[in-house]
Amino acid sequence: MQNYSQKKIIRNQHWDYSWDGVYLITICTEDRTHEFGFIEDGEMYLNEKGLAVYLLWYELENHFESCLLDQFVIMPNHIHGLIILDHKNAPQIKSKKIENVIEGMAVGGVQNGISF
Repeated sequence: MQNYSQKKIIRNQHWDYSWDGVYLITICTEDRTHEFGFIEDGEMYLNEKGLAVYLLWYELENHFESCLLDQFVIMPNHIHGLIILDHKNAPQIKSKKIENVIEGMAVGGVQNGISF
């Protein structure tokens, strides 16, 4: 697995990603391999790894107090999700950035045999 910090990341250089806001994230599998399941007749069918990603998504709020989860979708080789950073309930962790949350999901994925 390639180190998370070595992957191509597109960001606005004038934005502080620890600021409160709604963030659209996309996380792709390594080499964009279809690890999470398959699509048949327009329906996504999750395999074991896809189910692990589903559970990891909902677990994020338990590990990041300033993280609120909104909609997300799992595709065969990537996920899209909306994450809301809201530090009102966790002001002591203001320094947490959206990449901390994404990295947390990636680490959890690796622990479940998923290569992001």
